[in-house]
Parts: sequence; C-alpha cells; structure tokens
Amino acid sequence: MTPKSLAGIEQNMRDLGQATGRSQEAEEFIAGGRARLESIGAATRDLSDRPRVFCLEWLDPVYCSGHWVPEMVRIAGGVDQLGREGTDSVRISWDDVLNWAPEVLIFMPCGFNLEKAVEQAPQLFNRLGWSDLPAVREGRVYAADANSYFARPGPRVIEGTELLAHLIHPELFSWKGSSTAYHRFEFSAAHQRNDSALPLGSCAPGLKLPSQKNCSVCGTTFTCGPEPSQNQCWCDAQPHVSLVAPADQDCLCPHCLAEAISNLKPHQ
Repeated sequence: MTPKSLAGIEQNMRDLGQATGRSQEAEEFIAGGRARLESIGAATRDLSDRPRVFCLEWLDPVYCSGHWVPEMVRIAGGVDQLGREGTDSVRISWDDVLNWAPEVLIFMPCGFNLEKAVEQAPQLFNRLGWSDLPAVREGRVYAADANSYFARPGPRVIEGTELLAHLIHPELFSWKGSSTAYHRFEFSAAHQRNDSALPLGSCAPGLKLPSQKNCSVCGTTFTCGPEPSQNQCWCDAQPHVSLVAPADQDCLCPHCLAEAISNLKPHQ
C-alpha cells in the first residue's frame, strides 16, 4: 500500500474492506471521512483569501511536503506552491522558501510527534532571512504532530485536514482535537529585528521549549532542549556548570561540558 493521494488512501481502505469481508463497513467509513473533507472544502472553496502556506517536512536538508499533504492544504483553504501534490516530497533550497514568503509555516517532520518536532524546530530560527518571513512576523509558525496527522496514509489524515483548516483559517475553523496536535511559536520583537534567536511562548501541556545557546568555551551554537524521557534539558542531568567553570560563565555545549567533567580531579 503506497498511496500518493487522499483518493489512494481511500482505495487502500476499500481494498482492506474487500480483503477482510467488510466492504460495506469500509464504504461507510470512507463516506464519513469524505463528508468531513467536503464540509471543509465547501467552507473554503470561494474564499478570496488563500494564504501562502509552507509545510516543512524535513529540516536539514529542507524538504517540502508531498503525496497527499498539498492536497490537504488546498482543501483547508491554503496554497502551498512548494509542495508536490501526488508525488514524492523533494529537497528544496532555503532560497525557495524565502522567495515563496509563506504566511503560514507548519513544521511537520516526517514520523515525528509534537515533542520531537518542537525540539528540532529552533534550528530554523537562525536561518538567513528567517525573521523576514511573513509567517514569523505574524506569529503563524507552528510545529505539528506529523506522525499522527500527516505522515501516515490512514484515516487520521481527515483530522489532519481539519487541523490545517484551523491553522490556516482560525476565524472559520476551531480545533476540537488533541491539545498536543500542534504548538504555535511566538517570537519577541527583538527576534523580529533579527537581534535574538529565542522564541517566546508556552508549549503544549507537558512540553518544554528548547532554546539555543552559545558555548562559552568553543563558541558553538547548540540546542539545549528537553530530554524526552524526563522532560528536562540534557544538562539538568549533568554536574552543574559551576562545578567546572567560573560562576559567571554561561552554559557549555555537550562536548565541552563532557571534557570539563572528565578533567575534574577525583575529590571534586
């Protein structure tokens, strides 16, 4: 089963119904999902405002969305000209994103849940031209649970389309699904002047937002993000930086901290 469109996903469900002797149940299930999509499409079909959307499927290298996701965006009332509807997602240049100037940017890394997406997202914030994107200036940058709503060819793409409709047109569509389906990033005024790379705002319940720091020893920029199993920063589990550096010294990157710890004398 390798569908490349919403119709292909429906056909897969139809094939499953036939293979298991439940064709009628499959058709009813498909019809229910199609009705939900048609309801969204009816509300967005005649909209004059169809925001430029970019669904970012992978961060490094940058990949656009493909398969059924651009189709979902279209039904939800947006336009993603970087996406490849009905075919594989491909690597694109960051200049392509800057030229498209998305008004809504959704980070949906393939196979990642929301927590992992939020952890990875700060790598975007220092890219050249990031603060000039309309989506950043308008506070319309989101991380999404791609694993649940976008990456898998199954019935939850219906909910994914409803989620996109809410993110693209919140004035028309509410979101009644999981509170961990998406996270909206907020950026400080300083960040929008390109003076700061740190986002503001709260994460979805149970998540901690990673931040970017500069190592005071080697100068490397690194992400100090949540340790998935403990919901804490990785350095929380290590000896405090004050044990290996002056009190006024900022955080060390993982490499420099590990090296400093290894150089500690036994009595320390």
